[in-house]
Amino acid sequence: CLLFAALGIDLLFQAWRAVRDGSLNVFFKRVAWLALPLFIALLWWFGWPWPGDSEIAAQHRESFVTYLSGNRAGGSTPWSRRLLGWSVAFVPTARFGLLLIVGLALAVRFSRNAAVRLMWLVAGCFAIPIGLHPFYLDRFLIPIGPPLWVLSALGLGLLAERVSAKIPNRAARFGLGILVLTACLAVPERDARFMAKRVGIWNEGRADYLTWLFAGWRDLSPNRSIKTAGLSTGTADCFVELVASELADTERFGWLGVSAGLSPATIHLGLAARRAELDSAEAFTANFRRDAHRQAFFAHGNADIGMGLESFREWAEQFNVIFRTDPPDLNARKSREWINDYVDWLESEFGWNRKELGQVKVDRPFTDPVTVTLFACRPPR
Repeated sequence: CLLFAALGIDLLFQAWRAVRDGSLNVFFKRVAWLALPLFIALLWWFGWPWPGDSEIAAQHRESFVTYLSGNRAGGSTPWSRRLLGWSVAFVPTARFGLLLIVGLALAVRFSRNAAVRLMWLVAGCFAIPIGLHPFYLDRFLIPIGPPLWVLSALGLGLLAERVSAKIPNRAARFGLGILVLTACLAVPERDARFMAKRVGIWNEGRADYLTWLFAGWRDLSPNRSIKTAGLSTGTADCFVELVASELADTERFGWLGVSAGLSPATIHLGLAARRAELDSAEAFTANFRRDAHRQAFFAHGNADIGMGLESFREWAEQFNVIFRTDPPDLNARKSREWINDYVDWLESEFGWNRKELGQVKVDRPFTDPVTVTLFACRPPR
């Protein structure tokens, strides 16, 4: 969508120049065969999705609007965190980022060129919405990279040309280039620490953990630790081990307050692997197929789903055991504490008995770890 926006803006700019130059007919003839297939495709999908009807078209329009306006709840990512992503994850060092900025500044002089102008539009249409949207992940910076790198390379090429004119000796120019790259890339952990301190994120008590975390952001090796939105493998294993220690092969279980940090798939696959070690995987798999249609995981977000007392009772009575955590969100987000109302219903209204299975320390990148307690709740006998 953002790429099409950039192309559309550039097309409008070309149309404006055609009007100014009196060559609008030539412009329409040039773009007609390019725009017509796209127009027909959009009309078919959003206007008349034959062999479907107008109701399907309305669903397509609604889904598209929902997609564009989604992920706006739950608070905005602080600018300090975004700046750290730009200076540590997007570039190898903050010094290299400054070199990138120098190249971009020098590339401005080429903006009258149509191709360069389009590259600036693509970079802007990617960077501005991603920068202003409240929901942020480091991987959102990836599509911004190619246009910025091309523009910066253009500007640095101009700088290299000027340097070559002043330093005719090829060996000296080569040595200068090596010196500049070394100065920009050496000791990257110092830049990460410097930037983290500047934005108020550095914690001296967790220096080793943060140094390891930032190194992982820069690591592009095949053996790197893949960043996910969930828990680390070791932390997830701790939760699954506690669940496996309590759950019998034939028991149905639910989870009150599941989150993306520990997904249902992680729990089921982890339990299946442990049952395989105990030669009971066949029974567990049969039970999984038996109960796959049930809404076993009481998923939650930042807003109460509004389930009534009796509806919640019907949900709970499907299971032999229901697992829950304290705090209900594995990252201790205040916006998700509404799940405690359902915990009160389960234990106070319905009389379910809870059993503490253990505690797990969940690391959080820029705040102190949170200790999460896992409980197993069973109906009264």
